[in-house]
Amino acid sequence: MRKLPPEKNRLIQQVAREIADGQQAMHLPVDVFQTGSATSTNTNANEVIVSRAVQLAGAGGPVLHANDDINLGQSSNGVIPTALQVSVAQVMQADLAPALAD
Repeated sequence: MRKLPPEKNRLIQQVAREIADGQQAMHLPVDVFQTGSATSTNTNANEVIVSRAVQLAGAGGPVLHANDDINLGQSSNGVIPTALQVSVAQVMQADLAPALAD
C-alpha cells in the first residue's frame, strides 16, 4: 500500500539525492548539544526536505508536511537511531566482513 502520492514521493527522493550528494549541506548544521535521539537533526532534515521540495514543485505543486510526509508520522526517536543502525549494518556487511575474511 502506498503511503505517499507519487508526486510527493518523487520530490522527496529527489531532495534526498541532493542531500546525499552534498548539495544541501549548508542547510544541515550539526548541533553538538543535541540529545542521543538526534531530534534536532531529524527535524532540521525534514524542514530542509520540505522547503526544497516546495521549491522544486513550484506554484501549484503538492503541499508537503515535515512530520506527516517526510517522517510519515514516525517519531524522530526511532528514525535517527534506526538510520544509524541500518548504516552500520550495511558497512559491516559490505566492508568489515570481507576484510575479516581476507
